[in-house]
Amino acid sequence: MIIIGYDDFLRLCRVDNPMNIGCGFRLKSDGVWVDFPSDDVDLFFEERAVLSEHPSHDLSKPALAFPCSLEEFNAFILWGGLKGIVDKEMLDNIVNNQETPQQLVSRMKAIGKSNLEIARELVGMPGGFTDHALGSLLPANPGTHVSPDARRRQGARLRSRLKHNKD
Repeated sequence: MIIIGYDDFLRLCRVDNPMNIGCGFRLKSDGVWVDFPSDDVDLFFEERAVLSEHPSHDLSKPALAFPCSLEEFNAFILWGGLKGIVDKEMLDNIVNNQETPQQLVSRMKAIGKSNLEIARELVGMPGGFTDHALGSLLPANPGTHVSPDARRRQGARLRSRLKHNKD
């Protein structure tokens, strides 16, 4: 089963601004949220209803929670009208059972590779990785919940170590 997380969503949907990914959605570490209008915005009832639609009718939860399956991702993309922002080539690679970054990291850890060796492999991949993505895949303290900024700093530390360890 293919699992999609925050970092995968960023890449697949080419998200530059998580606070506004289009079509009334915002991206947070735990999923994609409906960015419904505040009560002080003057709208007709039908406009407010349309802008507040949610697949489960529960605005207290993400419209798409992470991690999610590829099927859930695709269903959300279609429901949310976001098909045009999806990187089709990357999605095709995932669908055709190409190794995802998470699978690569798991495989390399299983054969005893260090985080620095894995980072070197990831940075050399086509498309590269942002510091945030690198820090998400290779956290300093696995299993702990850290902020997106802490993930970015971890990625920057790994990238800096790569520059200084050219072996």
